[in-house]
Amino acid sequence: MITSTPSITRGFGSSSEVYNWLSGFTNVEKGQSLRSFRLDRMSALADLAGGPEKSAPSIHVAGSKGKGSVTGMIAAILESSGIRTALYASPHVCDFRERISMGSHFFDEAIYVAAGNELKKLVDYLPRSPVRDLFSIQSGSGEAPSFFELMTLWFFLCAR
Repeated sequence: MITSTPSITRGFGSSSEVYNWLSGFTNVEKGQSLRSFRLDRMSALADLAGGPEKSAPSIHVAGSKGKGSVTGMIAAILESSGIRTALYASPHVCDFRERISMGSHFFDEAIYVAAGNELKKLVDYLPRSPVRDLFSIQSGSGEAPSFFELMTLWFFLCAR
């Protein structure tokens, strides 16, 4: 977890502002890059955020067809049993919050905003972090975090 962070003069005021900021990062889904995929980058980001991905058990649904239906059915079954669920899906159809939701509902706006502000602090801290070379273009082997990496971490921060 980050122990020393720079002060943010103005944090995000809405989930739309967070999403717009995230949209400024390289988005491999849109064919913007041929960058390499490295799990150590995601692990480093999650570790800096305090390991929010470890806060609850997960079900990972993969494949080429039916993931949305399957995850929706799993969430409905779990929710009917009184278990809190959160969904991370891609892409969204109408509203970017479809990617990051609490079961069949969006999170409260304050959760999206608080998690977005925490994520921004983490990104601002990266140049001074112990893993800075993974994310520094100047290091020669690093790249700035991608849209997908940051969106995934935003989900974990919302869902914990």
